[in-house]
Amino acid sequence: MAHNDGGLRCLSNIPLSDIREAESRLRGVSVRTPLIPYNVEDCSGQQIYLKLENLQTIGSFKLRGAYYAIKCLDPSVLKHGICTSSAGNFGQGLAWSAKQLDIPCTVIVPENAPTIKLEAIARHGGNNVSIKQIPYLEWWDVMCKHYYPGMQGTFIHPVCDADVIAGIL
Repeated sequence: MAHNDGGLRCLSNIPLSDIREAESRLRGVSVRTPLIPYNVEDCSGQQIYLKLENLQTIGSFKLRGAYYAIKCLDPSVLKHGICTSSAGNFGQGLAWSAKQLDIPCTVIVPENAPTIKLEAIARHGGNNVSIKQIPYLEWWDVMCKHYYPGMQGTFIHPVCDADVIAGIL
C-alpha cells in the first residue's frame, strides 16, 4: 500500500515541541555527538565548532531524521513497510532504522548512485531492505512527486518531511 496523502506540514513551521519530542524518542538510538573547536587562523575573532556527526552508526545525522519519522507513523501502517528515494545517507538511515524496527524497507536510488552508497544501504538494512535502481530522471520524479508506481509502504521523503527535519534538528 503506497501512502502519500499530501498532508505534509510546512517545513518552515516545525514547532520546538516536535524537536524536543524527537530528541526524547531518539535517546539511546543515536549518538549525542560532540562539538569540538576548530582552530583556524584568521577567522575574524569568531570561534568555529565542528559537530562530529560522523560518529553516528551510519556516519551521518540523517539516521535521526529517518528513525524519528518512522516512529511518528501509525504502527498499523508499518506492516506494509516504508520506502524512500535517496542516493545516499538518508537511504542508509532509513535502512538501518528499518532493520532495528524489523520493518520492510525499499530505497529507490538513481542508476548512477555510487557503489559505496549502495553497499552501505544494503549493509545497514540487511534482510529488511531492497534497493531499486532506476534512471536518474525517473528517480528525480519520485523525489518531486513523493511516489513511485508500484511502491509498497509509506513513503518517507528525505528532505520534505517535517518529522524527518524535526529528528535531524
